[in-house]
Amino acid sequence: MDIKILNKDIAVGNGGIPLTVEGEEELEQKINIALSAVKGSFIYDRSLGALSSGFTLDEEGRTSLESLINEALVNCSCSVKVKRYVDLENSVKVVLDVFDGFRTFETEVYIDG
Repeated sequence: MDIKILNKDIAVGNGGIPLTVEGEEELEQKINIALSAVKGSFIYDRSLGALSSGFTLDEEGRTSLESLINEALVNCSCSVKVKRYVDLENSVKVVLDVFDGFRTFETEVYIDG
């Protein structure tokens, strides 16, 4: 269980009580947080993030991207397969199959770099 983040802030319910997430929603939130940061930019955890600033995809695109994402998610208790991606100007839009050890679900994330 984790605190729910909504619009880059803690989501609160009635009486200002923080909302929580668990299961698939919690894992999806962890993935979004881990992949939205530029690698090395978070002062309290320099390993947070998947892509370094100025990252460009090479000819092996999907394979190298999948490897970098799985490395960034090593503490999330999941593994991912890249289904497809679009290399945008300052980020990469990725559709992932996420396997949490029991089931697989699909999610879409933007990786900044």
